Amino acid sequence: MLGGWLISSCKKEDQGAYVNVFLTAREWQLASQQLSLYHGDTLKRTDTLNRECPKNQVFNFNSNGNCTYTNYSCTTQSVQGTWQVTTQDSLLLRSNILLKDSLAGTSSRPFAHAQILNLGQNSLVLQSVVTDTLRRVPTTVLRRRITRYAFIH
Repeated sequence: MLGGWLISSCKKEDQGAYVNVFLTAREWQLASQQLSLYHGDTLKRTDTLNRECPKNQVFNFNSNGNCTYTNYSCTTQSVQGTWQVTTQDSLLLRSNILLKDSLAGTSSRPFAHAQILNLGQNSLVLQSVVTDTLRRVPTTVLRRRITRYAFIH
């Protein structure tokens, strides 16, 4: 009987269920967006984006798997998509939401594979990494563009 209790008390819980509760509790308002550009391991530039934006940028997650982002990149828009959390290798948010970016003049899916760096009752930090290769004879350099989104309630 004691062996059965020990086995059941060590049962691994689904982390995704806890994450979903925090994400869907209330809407998330963007507090800060930081962009870091790396060439290899060298940090080339860090920028804080949308500092002067008078619009509230809001990410809202619904428990049915739908989400809405309002005023992304300080552009008047309210875009809907879907989301899910995966917990295999690390905690990832996957969303198909397609947003207009006023800085780049394009549309993108910034949260297609966003790592959840921090999630608490009042804060959420997402990180998106885009890599490419810069070829300059005689070397090749891996470039990374890391965008961190800090949200609060």
